[in-house]
Amino acid sequence: MVVSPKTLLKVFRAEQWKERPGRHGIRFTTGRGATYRSATVPLKNDPIPAWILGRILGPQQTGWGRRGLATLLRKHRLG
Repeated sequence: MVVSPKTLLKVFRAEQWKERPGRHGIRFTTGRGATYRSATVPLKNDPIPAWILGRILGPQQTGWGRRGLATLLRKHRLG
């Protein structure tokens, strides 16, 4: 799955994650306490490499997985 940073930014914004600037891109956060999640989306023009996308979608950051991202892209009509 090839995803551009702009598309991923739109998904996070549509899902109403809080955003703020980070060291390597834009940091998105949501939840509190045990349900707190955060992910950093790199600000580049190139598509996000598969290994970085895997980390962003993995259980330690968003927990969405590739299927979850595909569902969100359809839900918000971004893909």
